[in-house]
Amino acid sequence: MADGFRCGDGAAARLAALLGPWWRRLGGEPPACTLLPADALPPGVRPLLDHRGSMTLTLEAHWRGPLTVRLLAGAEEPGTLTRASVLRTADGGVPVELAVIRMALPALPADLHGALRAATIPFGRLLADRGIAFAAEPVAFFRLEADAVAAGHGAVAPGTPLHGRLNRIVTPDGVTLCEVVEIVLRA
Repeated sequence: MADGFRCGDGAAARLAALLGPWWRRLGGEPPACTLLPADALPPGVRPLLDHRGSMTLTLEAHWRGPLTVRLLAGAEEPGTLTRASVLRTADGGVPVELAVIRMALPALPADLHGALRAATIPFGRLLADRGIAFAAEPVAFFRLEADAVAAGHGAVAPGTPLHGRLNRIVTPDGVTLCEVVEIVLRA
C-alpha cells in the first residue's frame, strides 16, 4: 500500500481481542505480536500482506494454484461466525496461512451462510466466485515468533519469525464483511 502502515483505532487491542481467545482455544497462550510499518516487512512477505486485494487470491497467485481450508475451530453467535483455520495448497497440502476470521453474517448474502459454516472453501474464493466486490483495508502489520500452536498447525519450526496483518474486508460502500488476522506461514 502506498500509505504504508496505519495503526489507528487501537489496532494492538483489536489484534489481541481477535487473536487471543482463539489462540487459547487452539491450546496456546496468545503470542507476543510486534506491530510493524509495512516497509519493515521482509521483501518476500510484503507483497503477500501489503495490498488491498483478496488474501486468498493473492496467495493462490503466489502458490500458482487453488487453496483449501482446514478448519481448526469455529463458533457462531448472533450475527457473527468466527473460525480459526489454515489455508493450504490444494496440490500438496502445504500450510501457507493461519487465520482467525470474524464474519458479519447480516452483511453477507444469506445463501452464502451455509458455505461459510461448512468452511471448505476459503472466504476470499467464495466472495470472488460469487462476484461480490470487496477490498481489504489492512489495519496493522505485525511480527511474531512461531509457538507450539503456529508450529503445529503451520508446519514451521518453533521460533520461526512469522508476519501477518489485521485486516478488514469491506464492500465498495464501506460495509464491513469481516475482520481477520492473517499470518503468512511461508513465502
